[in-house]
Amino acid sequence: ELPQSLSVVVNTPGARAHQHQVTLLQCKYSFLCRVVVVDELHRVSVFSLPTHTEIQLSSDQASFFLHKVFLVP
Repeated sequence: ELPQSLSVVVNTPGARAHQHQVTLLQCKYSFLCRVVVVDELHRVSVFSLPTHTEIQLSSDQASFFLHKVFLVP
């Protein structure tokens, strides 16, 4: 299975939207597969998110199951 690319848009009230890319790599497990979001310069993205933040994932073609999103302080 080839890697899948997703667009991630982070919308915070009162601020501009930030767009990032996620590449989902093949994972032979059905759980505990992790992904890091990177910015347009391929640096690890760092977010400071208030409680009312919207995270939108979109892709032209992707097949995945998203169970949880963890934010690490």
